[in-house]
Amino acid sequence: SKKKKSPIKAIIAVAVVCIALLLWWGSELAEENKLQNNWLAYVSALQQEPGVVVSSIEKNDNEYMIRGLRDPLSADPYSLMQGFELGNTKVNFAWQPYHALQDELVLKRVRQLILPPKSIQLQLEHGTLMISGVASNSWLSQAEQAALYIEGIENVNSSQVSVLTSVFEEDMPNTSIKLDQLPSKPKKSIIRKKTNQKKAPLSDAEILKRATQLLKPPSTVKLAYSKGTLYAVGKAPKTWIEFAKNNFSRIKQIDSFYTSKLSSKGKP
Repeated sequence: SKKKKSPIKAIIAVAVVCIALLLWWGSELAEENKLQNNWLAYVSALQQEPGVVVSSIEKNDNEYMIRGLRDPLSADPYSLMQGFELGNTKVNFAWQPYHALQDELVLKRVRQLILPPKSIQLQLEHGTLMISGVASNSWLSQAEQAALYIEGIENVNSSQVSVLTSVFEEDMPNTSIKLDQLPSKPKKSIIRKKTNQKKAPLSDAEILKRATQLLKPPSTVKLAYSKGTLYAVGKAPKTWIEFAKNNFSRIKQIDSFYTSKLSSKGKP
């Protein structure tokens, strides 16, 4: 009877071992496929990063070598890897430096050089650097010249900048651009005046006169005007300040009202 006994237990044991091996092999294969897909996704993201040009990728066991060009202001390739699950994959880079001409990198380079105050906005349109906002005349003059040293900047248009008068220049940060330390460069165009105006614009003095007639500031308030912005300095009743804020825009040449140096002295 012992000889005729069926080897069921042995068959079951072999089957369990086979199933365990298949599950392990399937898990390893799935993990390998996932790792490969993550690696391909990382390479694709790296190739699309502004300022990065991948020329070759070499693999040796579980270690990669990526070669190419990289702008110093582009995203760090190692930091970019953190968004992908690459396990123990080791990646080395061999970059040659270059200056990319994508707008965002050109603007980064411009900001590093001209140090714009918070009141200034920069845009790049087809090679023309557009400067807008409020700035001192000394900063603007230096920034216009310095920006032309940046590759990718062909012209500078600062027609939308309101230049501060001496009364307000002390509010601006002291950002000095050392133009004498920059290499010589052919002069390009700097645009300060607005173009395509059908009617002769009013002078600053005429606009200021209209604002004074409209707002009737008290004797303790001094008004100044420059390129779309009306400035007020001194002390005034709260009622007059509210009146001025609500009515300055009635003069179409005035776009904004600068009151940081205007303080309240209570009711009239």
